[in-house]
Amino acid sequence: MIFLFSYYHFRPTIKIISVNTAKNIASQIINESVLNELSNNEFYGDIIQIQKDETGEVVSLLSNMNKLNKLKSQVSISIQEKFSKSKNKKIPISVGTLTGIDILNGLGPDVPINMSIIGNISSEFKSDFQSAGINQTVYKIYINISAKLSVVLPGCSSVEDFFTNILVSETVILGKVPQAYAIDSETHKNLHANKIKL
Repeated sequence: MIFLFSYYHFRPTIKIISVNTAKNIASQIINESVLNELSNNEFYGDIIQIQKDETGEVVSLLSNMNKLNKLKSQVSISIQEKFSKSKNKKIPISVGTLTGIDILNGLGPDVPINMSIIGNISSEFKSDFQSAGINQTVYKIYINISAKLSVVLPGCSSVEDFFTNILVSETVILGKVPQAYAIDSETHKNLHANKIKL
């Protein structure tokens, strides 16, 4: 009875700490999944191809959509697998932290709290041009990942939105910025060129 009273009394603090912990875990899982996929697979080495004219001037950029889609798929699978292993985790919260008094944070014995994290994710690619000095422009591709985290605790649960973006490709363009870029397939068919808005 005393334990139940204490738990419900401290539940708001437990919920806040658990949600913050879940977001930290989600951030770690997502970052590790993207970086591991990029670093362990040479397949992604040429996501961006630069096309030049006869004078050597850059005229267009070509993004390999097959490789980008494969990256997104593999990352999504890896993230979901890691989330599935984040069920029934025990997070230690000190008694001092539970009181909500700043000066007591981290003090006293730890109380183990059971927590499960369920994440549903979606992702998309975004590109960006940034000036990098005289006659230099950096073309970057990011993978934006959104997650709806369900944080399940004894007696309560919380649904939180989480968002992060991670750089997956960076290309330095020397000279003028090309007037068009394209997202293409592996066989360079179905080219769709668009004017770049600077």
